[in-house]
Amino acid sequence: MPRSRREPHFFGTDVYHQRFIRDEQEYLSLFAGAKDERKVGEKSVRYLYSERAAADIKEYQPSASIIIMLRNPVGQL
Repeated sequence: MPRSRREPHFFGTDVYHQRFIRDEQEYLSLFAGAKDERKVGEKSVRYLYSERAAADIKEYQPSASIIIMLRNPVGQL
């Protein structure tokens, strides 16, 4: 996971966020530090609100795995 940019929001352009990365080279530069890792990825919570993010990801990288983790925000009170 990139440390320099925690939520790049590169995919899912139908959901607005002021910190979107739209430039592909800038997005790919987030992973420049990856060497021999088996998997690399990123997390952007607004993908959950997007109607296009999953299709955009699949088009960009057909072998990508999309993992969604949810928690009960009141379950740990």
